[in-house]
Amino acid sequence: MWIAQGIRIIAPMDAQPACLPLAEGSTLLRYPDCTESTNVLQQVVTGRTGSDKSARALAQAPGITPATMATTDIKGACLMRYSPFVLSIALVATPAWARDEDQQLWLKGAVSVGLGDRMKLDLDAENRFGNDSNGLDEVELGSMVTYAAAKGVAIGGGYVRSIDYMDGDVSRTEDRLRVHFGVSGTVGPAKLSGRVRLEHRQRSDGDDAGFRLRPQIKATLPVDGPFSLVASHESFILLNDTDWGQRSGYQRMRNFAGVAWRASERWSVEAGYMNQYDFGRNRAPDAMTNALSVSVLLNL
Repeated sequence: MWIAQGIRIIAPMDAQPACLPLAEGSTLLRYPDCTESTNVLQQVVTGRTGSDKSARALAQAPGITPATMATTDIKGACLMRYSPFVLSIALVATPAWARDEDQQLWLKGAVSVGLGDRMKLDLDAENRFGNDSNGLDEVELGSMVTYAAAKGVAIGGGYVRSIDYMDGDVSRTEDRLRVHFGVSGTVGPAKLSGRVRLEHRQRSDGDDAGFRLRPQIKATLPVDGPFSLVASHESFILLNDTDWGQRSGYQRMRNFAGVAWRASERWSVEAGYMNQYDFGRNRAPDAMTNALSVSVLLNL
């Protein structure tokens, strides 16, 4: 049996091996029940090529009993020969079938502290839980100081520590230095804001520094008393290549829609649906995260 981009294909009994070209450095899954080991390329099934999440997702696919998992540099892999019709389906599967999806819960707590008339300190902590990670997926701890340079204009800078988890264990860490420029205003009853952040990224699994640009736009519309409708879009643009896998180009977008509740002068809550979409790189399929996002903010 061969799984290609989410399609399960049953080979005829007299199927013979055929060699198709695959990328070097691919992680392969070897099957013990073929006359010649059938190598299944991870990136055909999920968009997280080479990661622990991808390996587990592939190994748990229906009907798969892996014997060994190995990373090797090859230029070809053994693929069962099917009829031209079946093979064409496997090779031309739609992106929707190829997409890797995860369901997550994002919980965030933030505190904003005034440092005078024009400055403030923001501290936040976010825990993300996902199915692919079997629980805790990521923890982010951030801080930022911003200065109101003019009405509706803010500049600032800060630091973020990001910790990734897999099956309860730390898989890697990342340190980010960031600079911030934001503007805000109103259009009728709606409040509009936009900001751009430039990040300097250093990860534990490499030596190079990565640079990333994160522009965001956000709209808030009051609807009834302390409640407002909220929508936002954020893009992630990678500015350089690194030895730990970052490749320059448009990497990701996040779209959020939800409701904000101003519980008091100091407390507010924002909750809604977050869609994170990662565009496949280096022939890997796209990946999408569907998340329930809940944020609690305290103003001091």
